[in-house]
Amino acid sequence: MVGSNAGSARHPAWVFNLAAHPDDVWAEVGRRKFKVRPRLLTGTERDGAMQRIVAASKRYAAYERKTDREI
Repeated sequence: MVGSNAGSARHPAWVFNLAAHPDDVWAEVGRRKFKVRPRLLTGTERDGAMQRIVAASKRYAAYERKTDREI
């Protein structure tokens, strides 16, 4: 999950909800629903994830250029 908020100066509100309640998060893919535990990526782990995300969807590179915050 990427809290890009389309490059806005602020994180989307749901990011704070996930951080406040990481043990209460479920994801749905198609008809499958499963429990997940979100976490904030940092350093090289974050950099690698963002490279993969941008490769899959180019718009995320534009979002990063649009804001001073770390997406």
